[in-house]
Amino acid sequence: MDAFKICRSCGKIWESRDEFLKLDGLIPLGFQAHFLDGNKSILLFHHDAPNCQTTLAVPVMLFKDLIPGLMERETAFLTSECNGLCLTDNRLVSCGHPYCRNALIRQFAADLAARKKNSSTNEQRKE
Repeated sequence: MDAFKICRSCGKIWESRDEFLKLDGLIPLGFQAHFLDGNKSILLFHHDAPNCQTTLAVPVMLFKDLIPGLMERETAFLTSECNGLCLTDNRLVSCGHPYCRNALIRQFAADLAARKKNSSTNEQRKE
């Protein structure tokens, strides 16, 4: 079985998606939309380890079953309803567009970042 993700900088291996989504040593950074082929969009994570401070790119399609409605939607990019948030890949805020595939991905990334922030806050309280 292949690993879910391997850090090309330090060699850290995440065997499964579930292990990766625990976000231990990872900080969600952003979403990079691919406007010509949405299946090539990526999520960005900072690998926050003592000997590694690199950015990992993970294809959104590896999370498609965790993003309800993703495969049924198109993007709203370049329409009058688009607010252009997908042009900024390092702002993890949801745009809230009701019919845009990228809005769903942005929300997923924002939820990961919020979960990471909450777990970090809870760990600091324990100390």
